[in-house]
Amino acid sequence: MKIASLGIVLQGDKILLGEKKRGEIGAGKLSGPGGKLDPGETCEECMLRETREELEIDLDPASLELVALIDFYAIGEIDFRVYIYRAKILSGEIHETDDMIPGWYPL
Repeated sequence: MKIASLGIVLQGDKILLGEKKRGEIGAGKLSGPGGKLDPGETCEECMLRETREELEIDLDPASLELVALIDFYAIGEIDFRVYIYRAKILSGEIHETDDMIPGWYPL
């Protein structure tokens, strides 16, 4: 089973999304920061790493709150599990990276 994380970052009445430029899932679509777990990594560590890689910002680890868990099934068994976290930005300013074109969108 594949495991991934996905972030929900809010600022007032806006949500941080980015157009994914590449990747196995979601290329060309708007998404929150996130991606697949690396070996030996926790879901929280994955969320922090993926956000840093995709948006070059750091999330506040103390703010991470698991808000949803989504299981995707294939042929009757779980094929992919996504842990969804709400988080706050600790430092950095969003800007385009090789992975994403970010922006703040109205809720």
